[in-house]
Amino acid sequence: MKKKSYTVAVTGFGFHNSDSASTKPVEIDLIVHIGMHPDSEGYFLEKRARRGKYEQPGDDGRFLARDALKRLPEKFLVGLNLDGIAARVVESDDSTPIKTSNDAGLYFCELISFLSLSILDQRKEFARVVFLHVPTGKDDECINRGVRVAQALIEQCVDGLPGDYRLAA
Repeated sequence: MKKKSYTVAVTGFGFHNSDSASTKPVEIDLIVHIGMHPDSEGYFLEKRARRGKYEQPGDDGRFLARDALKRLPEKFLVGLNLDGIAARVVESDDSTPIKTSNDAGLYFCELISFLSLSILDQRKEFARVVFLHVPTGKDDECINRGVRVAQALIEQCVDGLPGDYRLAA
C-alpha cells in the first residue's frame, strides 16, 4: 500500500507573505513552529495559544497592534493529542525529555501559534498547528538531538491527523 505524502510547514518565525504573483497556494497538512526556550534543557509542545498582552517589542523595536486581535477568542487549543504525541516521541528516543505545556510565554512564540490557529479557526479547519520549544544549545549534539525530535514529532503528528482534518473538529 502506498503511503500518503503530506505537506508540512516548519517555521522559526511564522509565515511570510510573498509579493510574487506566480506563487501558488499550497495546501498545508501540518504546521510546526519551532522556537528556543532559554530557560530549559528539555523540549516542550505548547497545547494552547492565548491572545494575551504581547508587551515586548519586536526585533524592529515596534510593538504589536493589539487592537487587531481584540475580535479573536482569548485562546485557541491545538487539535492534536499532544500528550500522546509527546509520549510516543519519548518512546522512540527515551534520552530526550519532551513534555507538554500550557504557557508558551506570551511573546513571539505564543503569538505565532495564536495567529496560525486563528487562521485555521476562521477557515473552520482542524487545529493542526504545533509549537515546539527547543533548548538553546548550539553544539552538534544538541542540534542533532533537535533534528531527531523534530522528525519524530512530525511523524507522530501526521499519524495523529484525523481523516477529515480539513474540517473543523
